[in-house]
Amino acid sequence: RKNGVYGIINLEVYKNLLLEFTGRGETVSTLPGAGTIFYPSASLGYKFTDLVNADFLNFGKFRLSYGEVGIEASPYATSTVYGPGGIGSSWGDGLDGSLYGNPFTQSSTRGNPDLKEERKREFEIGFDTRMFDSRLSLGATYYSNATEDVILALPTVPSSGFSSSLQNAAKISN
Repeated sequence: RKNGVYGIINLEVYKNLLLEFTGRGETVSTLPGAGTIFYPSASLGYKFTDLVNADFLNFGKFRLSYGEVGIEASPYATSTVYGPGGIGSSWGDGLDGSLYGNPFTQSSTRGNPDLKEERKREFEIGFDTRMFDSRLSLGATYYSNATEDVILALPTVPSSGFSSSLQNAAKISN
């Protein structure tokens, strides 16, 4: 279950400077100890068309933005769970858990109460232009994004009784 609040503020200054600020606060049931998680974003745009005295230029704008989003853990990832399963055998002796009341077994993945949400951060800068009565458009963008605290099921030692454990264990970037 997820509950959230979202807010946005848009500003225009002198018809050339455009600002936008947003924020989202969430509480998620899959991370019970996390409290409210806040994801900010902001963008800035500047229309430079009026500064350039050229007849061929119909529109020009620089833009800059930053934002964050999150991915929460799957349900029950913070706990080690039990589920229907049972005992099986590869010897062909007919040992089947459903014949003996369908016992519950412990998950082979150990839950982690210290999990955090994955957080993706993106930065972008660019420009857009339209020229020659908007017959030619030119735009360029540079961006960089990185996801931190990626949740992975890492292998554990067999003597622990688990085959894997969930961890915030990776960083991925473009």
